[in-house]
Amino acid sequence: MGTVNLITAAKRKSAAALVKEGFSVSLSRDVDTVKSADNAKPFSHEMVATGADANPMFGMDKYSVDYHNTSTTHLDALSHMFYQGKTYNGYSQQEISKQGAKQLAVTAYKNGFVARGILMDIPA
Repeated sequence: MGTVNLITAAKRKSAAALVKEGFSVSLSRDVDTVKSADNAKPFSHEMVATGADANPMFGMDKYSVDYHNTSTTHLDALSHMFYQGKTYNGYSQQEISKQGAKQLAVTAYKNGFVARGILMDIPA
């Protein structure tokens, strides 16, 4: 999990005690479905089957999104960036394959984050 393993139950409780107002801040944005100069691969949704045509063994919808561009948001795992052939905590770049990361995968965060933090809004 990387340094996220330092977010313990005690840290979450301490962070919750700091709350003064009850609003949340979303880091998401609406998907852009229009191709443009800064969005070469826009999000797309296609209905591949409807009503009686639908086969319960296969999906009725087809979605396409390219996460690594300027028009979408996503959470990168600590295994996403490399320096001198290593990722966070010294894991080798060779340990990451098309099946994903064996260490530091984004699935480690499937329960979400609750902690004290700093939100930095840095324009492109």
